[in-house]
Amino acid sequence: MTEVELKTDAILVGEASGTSPNQYGDSIQVVLDHSGLVLRVAPQYIVRGDPDDARVTIQPDIATPLSSGDYFGDRDPAMEAILADA
Repeated sequence: MTEVELKTDAILVGEASGTSPNQYGDSIQVVLDHSGLVLRVAPQYIVRGDPDDARVTIQPDIATPLSSGDYFGDRDPAMEAILADA
């Protein structure tokens, strides 16, 4: 579980997170010698929840996927769900 899940009564609304609770991060720039290609490498494993948390994403309590129609129609399904539940 993450700090938000452990320390608050927050209800997560929206789409699944783009990453897991624990992940590699704090990327550094690496330039390959022969090609000159620039890479970003994340060498540090960051633990934000239980070290054994194997989730690949954090699912919201109320899932509200965002479609292209919502985006281009200037609609926010997450906010609509929050206001409908208030």
